Amino acid sequence: MNNKLRQAIFFTGAILMAIGIVMDFVKDAPESSPYSIPLLIIGGILVTGARLYKSSENK
Repeated sequence: MNNKLRQAIFFTGAILMAIGIVMDFVKDAPESSPYSIPLLIIGGILVTGARLYKSSENK
């Protein structure tokens, strides 16, 4: 369960970061640019959190 939860958090963060990067590069959509930086930040936090996440079962 621990490994599946870490993978889910990691992939969710990676997808959010990818969406944020794509929205940052697309200059034709002015309404999407305010959302690119928060998506990058949230995605980075999730990816980092997945890397640092450890279950209490391993202790």
